[in-house]
Amino acid sequence: MNTERSARNSQELVDRIVRLMEDRRFNPSSFAQALGYTRQWGYQFVENRILISVTLLEQIAKVLDVSVASLLNADNTRQTFEEYVRRIVRDEIVKGKEKG
Repeated sequence: MNTERSARNSQELVDRIVRLMEDRRFNPSSFAQALGYTRQWGYQFVENRILISVTLLEQIAKVLDVSVASLLNADNTRQTFEEYVRRIVRDEIVKGKEKG
């Protein structure tokens, strides 16, 4: 159930970012280029196939000229951001255990 909620939240975040990209006349390729990534990365991003780290979220906010909080766009932005960071950290710990 938590996995479903995380996936839904992730898709909502990507959808919000894509709307902002379109408002600012970015296509996936130009958006990726503005962030220093390949065209392929841009298309993977809009298909929600890229894990959005806190660092990437900050870079995206800078390119789109918005705050990180506005990207998260939740009733309780601080709580949502903290939950997002916890999930990212948990995922990184799991990846580390799988490798080691």
